[in-house]
Amino acid sequence: MGKQAIGGGFSGPGGTKLPFPKAVRAGDFVSGQMATDGNGRMVEGGIEAQTRQVMDNIKAILAEAGARWTTW
Repeated sequence: MGKQAIGGGFSGPGGTKLPFPKAVRAGDFVSGQMATDGNGRMVEGGIEAQTRQVMDNIKAILAEAGARWTTW
């Protein structure tokens, strides 16, 4: 199974460029995600807000890879 980097560089807090892509695709799976906003900051508001952010991040990564979110 091959791996594919998805997205440009990932930015951390304060816009620090981190040395890895937004996600890595391996078959039908993408790598784990953190609850960071577009500026690389962790979202506040507890587990519910962080879960929403992670799901939004995954949807954006899938769209960038030409895929979409589906439910089973």
